[in-house]
Amino acid sequence: MANVPDSGQHHHPAISVVMPTFNDGEYLREAIDSILNQTFLDFEFIIINDGSTDDTEEIISSYKDDRIRYLKNDSNLGNTITRNKGMDLAKGKYIAIMDSDDISVPGRLALQFEYLEKHPEIGILGGSKIFFDDHSWFYRHYPTKPEYIKSFLFFKNPVGQPTVMLRREIITEHELYYNPEYENGEDFDFWYRAALKDVRIANLKDVLLYYRQSKSQMSHPSNSVVTIETLKTYFRDKLDLFDIKLSDEEFVLLHNFIRGRVDVSAQQYQLVDSLLIGIFDANIQKKIFDTTAFRSVIFANRIRLLKYAYLEKGKLFPFIRTGFYLLGETGFRSLWQFWINEGKYGRSFGASKTYSSVLPFQADNT
Repeated sequence: MANVPDSGQHHHPAISVVMPTFNDGEYLREAIDSILNQTFLDFEFIIINDGSTDDTEEIISSYKDDRIRYLKNDSNLGNTITRNKGMDLAKGKYIAIMDSDDISVPGRLALQFEYLEKHPEIGILGGSKIFFDDHSWFYRHYPTKPEYIKSFLFFKNPVGQPTVMLRREIITEHELYYNPEYENGEDFDFWYRAALKDVRIANLKDVLLYYRQSKSQMSHPSNSVVTIETLKTYFRDKLDLFDIKLSDEEFVLLHNFIRGRVDVSAQQYQLVDSLLIGIFDANIQKKIFDTTAFRSVIFANRIRLLKYAYLEKGKLFPFIRTGFYLLGETGFRSLWQFWINEGKYGRSFGASKTYSSVLPFQADNT
């Protein structure tokens, strides 16, 4: 195993895999093995121990693979600073992001390398993943098309961070690093800033990663009020980009709706729907997002709002009547973009069915 900095004996690999780790000793070996056992071989594996106090260092030191480059922070600096360190150390043409409690599928690096080689216009590439815990799992599909992804980033994050591979050149060319002020949701901020700099983002339909939902993640500060406040800050900044000023009541209502499922009265439906239309109209003036793609994303939000206000309350007729009007208003081109990016996968990017059977990667090992 080579330590960082090295003596220059390493060539410039095609891919640099960057993986921070902090007290993930229980799952670390599975994560490391999933990278070392990739079908694609030309990579370096930068592992940064972010001040762990468990057996992390012992586990990493047990590997004798020259592709591993190991660095240890003197103290816990956090994911954003540590990922930035790893990207600065990277020598590869591409940088693959990895988390130390997840499992990459064997063909992940090969699939992403091949795609990026064939599509030089794409700067950031993610993919589908499988969420799993000790008892169940489900697929999570993400939008695939760059214009739709850029538009959707105005509202929510449609890119799974640990599935991402990006071109190293975009980091220096556009000064794109994780913002340490946004330790919670730093990836959402990264992708959005990249998209505004016209870095094109795509997702593969292929499953690239098994994403572990551990108890430590569920209780992590990233799932707390801290993240909610960070997301509010993001959204205020985005509204400022359109010169949209909302009252406190309007902002809270709209933001709560964007974050997830909410109970919406008929009066609140009318208000949120008008706010969404106002955002679309503002983009027509500012020309920040592709009009067809942005209209399809607005439709995705409006149809979800319609479902909350009417369908889930058993009011079928107003749902159908308003829904047909909305379909006609949106138009075929935007409806088609919605369908190929999100609609055909169902709600929540396809996370609508949970399985309690054997996990796919466990079945592969039996």
